[in-house]
Amino acid sequence: MRKMMTLMAVEAITALPLALIGCEEEHYYRRDNHYYPNGNSQQRQSNDDDFWVAMAQTMAGKWRGTMRAYEIDKSGKAIDSIDFSTDIEFIQSNSRAINGTGTQYDFKKGNSSDNADYVRAFSWEIDRQSGDVYLTYKEQKGDYKMRIPYKELNLNDRVFTGYLYAADGGEIDDFYFKRYSANVKQMKIVFEE
Repeated sequence: MRKMMTLMAVEAITALPLALIGCEEEHYYRRDNHYYPNGNSQQRQSNDDDFWVAMAQTMAGKWRGTMRAYEIDKSGKAIDSIDFSTDIEFIQSNSRAINGTGTQYDFKKGNSSDNADYVRAFSWEIDRQSGDVYLTYKEQKGDYKMRIPYKELNLNDRVFTGYLYAADGGEIDDFYFKRYSANVKQMKIVFEE
């Protein structure tokens, strides 16, 4: 009887980590690390609209965080950078769309006012073949296009991180955002040192 109780205790201790691991639920959209919505890799196919719609629905909403914009020279080296605190909102065209519009508010480091240094409207779209997210900013000089590569994207219900690459090769932005729901005009941006 004592041997049986010891064996049952060992089995319970061995099974506990497996039970705890099974309780975790993450919603990442990273193909290279094999993260899929609800952990189901069988659902993911390059032409699976439901997958892309779920990704767009996760992106939709208000995000706040930091962004470092690097100016890149012709040889591909960073020659200058500037830090921003950023509020960005992605709005889906409709509940099943993988595209939409948005607004980005950038506050330079040291800006203690409630007024953003840059306010930019954009349209966005998820490419069904690659999963890359394309943003087209409406500028006075014309459209300015940037891309978030799917392979460098980290997106879930709480965190949105990655890199934005300018189509002209002159800029790379490193961003880290967290979801929020407050109105941008009601908040005050503070940089952490």
